[in-house]
Amino acid sequence: MLQHKFLNICLPILFVNYLFLPILSFAQHQESNDLDLGQEYTDYNKEKHSGNSGESSKGEKTQNRSIFISGLLFVPNRVLDLLDILRFDVGVGPAVGVVARVTPHGQAGVRFLMPVSLRAGLRGRKSPVFLEHSNEMGVGPLFLGSKDREPTPFEVGLGADLFLAGAYLGVSVDSIFDFFSGFVGVDLSDDDL
Repeated sequence: MLQHKFLNICLPILFVNYLFLPILSFAQHQESNDLDLGQEYTDYNKEKHSGNSGESSKGEKTQNRSIFISGLLFVPNRVLDLLDILRFDVGVGPAVGVVARVTPHGQAGVRFLMPVSLRAGLRGRKSPVFLEHSNEMGVGPLFLGSKDREPTPFEVGLGADLFLAGAYLGVSVDSIFDFFSGFVGVDLSDDDL
């Protein structure tokens, strides 16, 4: 009799477990694989752009880009490389001084901005309008350059400010080589789109 009661209680429990165990197991598996809204995009990007420090190397960039896309961007990249060559700006604001550059390690001069000069012109791919408020002074490796004006590695230029007006004219020699090498598919500055 006790056996019979035990079987009457246990058999339905075993039967229910047998029926619902696969369903519960499937539900638990799905719950662990559920994604938050937008997570599938984030996971896709992680897989697509995974690598050292999150940045793709030059070889990966070239390998992943289709010939069609590279062809479409050829003209815009050459125009941008051409704009990178000439450095020219004019400024208004109380400033005085002269500075000459032959690379960042061969600069000399003194320029005092009292307190700021509004500048406009060509600065490569940076904004054509900027405020310059850092003084420049020194010679060679002891030259303290403006934080608002960063010369390229092989920039040659001359700038002068006389009270309320100033101008700077420079040429980025390394950008000349980058411009011409771009015609044969070599991006020396690694700045193509």
